Amino acid sequence: MLDALPALLGEGGQLAILGTGEAALEARCRDAAAAHHGRVGTVIGFDEALARLGYGGADAVLVPSASSPAASPSSARCATARCRWWRGSAGWRIL
Repeated sequence: MLDALPALLGEGGQLAILGTGEAALEARCRDAAAAHHGRVGTVIGFDEALARLGYGGADAVLVPSASSPAASPSSARCATARCRWWRGSAGWRIL
């Protein structure tokens, strides 16, 4: 997603990043937020209330997980009418 950030911002998009991961990736997320203040937001860590706001207000939600496909927004039982994408063994699909 960070590699596609220039195109996303060029189309008027915004990006909210919430979570933890590899230190180098976290640093890239912080750098992106600093470089694009007001258009990219980064919170390293997990905040359930903030995550729920993101699920409810986002046009799209990406939930990468190296170890658990159960880390999808649908497993959180979010009450939102937004489309959710899931990557299973057969590829990406809409839930």
